Amino acid sequence: MKYKILLIVYPKIEGCQYHRQTHPHEYFTRFSDFEIACKYDFNIISMDELKYYHLIQFHKNYVTPDNLSKLKRLGVISMVDFNDYWHLPTNHLSFQQYKQDNQSYKFIEILKPADCISVTTELLPLIHKSARCIAPSNSM
Repeated sequence: MKYKILLIVYPKIEGCQYHRQTHPHEYFTRFSDFEIACKYDFNIISMDELKYYHLIQFHKNYVTPDNLSKLKRLGVISMVDFNDYWHLPTNHLSFQQYKQDNQSYKFIEILKPADCISVTTELLPLIHKSARCIAPSNSM
């Protein structure tokens, strides 16, 4: 039986999506036990198609708590790829926009329904100890 993974990615794949979603999963395609697919819009995927996959992975910027709750109801495992911490330092170029859009709150809300979370380092697991499955992606 093949393990089927769906990646939800932005159509123009760059940066984190490339290095933490598409590129690592290309490695899995070398093994016959894995089937990897990419889709750009979670909201247009039918319930039957969602149930086809064992795991659906999102980048934190392209997922909502409702998306994750839907997968939970279907019995499909969800994984969200996070940068380690949801608060930007005040000297970050995107700080003002991030604050205006209330991104920290949105990211915290995504942590709650996600089955698994992948991160870059040990920082997020140390901060958010209640999560069921947080691990650096390079240690998974």
